[in-house]
Amino acid sequence: MSERNGPFKGRSISVVADLSLDEQRYLYSKARVLKEGLLSGKDMDAFRIDDRDYSSYLVFLENSTRTRESFRNAAEFHRTRVNMFDAASSSFAKNESVTDTFKMLIGYAKESCFIV
Repeated sequence: MSERNGPFKGRSISVVADLSLDEQRYLYSKARVLKEGLLSGKDMDAFRIDDRDYSSYLVFLENSTRTRESFRNAAEFHRTRVNMFDAASSSFAKNESVTDTFKMLIGYAKESCFIV
């Protein structure tokens, strides 16, 4: 198992209200540091997951090119394995539940992140 144990590991975050005020401030602070680093051309490795055994699953129930590409680019920035699922052509189209699909996918990597 990975030694990564960030404050959000194992959490499901759907809306900002899922986070405490302190957690929101923490994320805004980290985002500010990341943005400043990107704009100044600093080395961004401290922000990367950089683990090809970590899978980023991008699950889209509705087609959205900009959103899909934004999340794909973010996963590639982190140097993780990127897997895309389109509801129209995946196991969802065969009436498999989202829960069953995710349970199966979890077994394919030591660590996973699902973006739905």
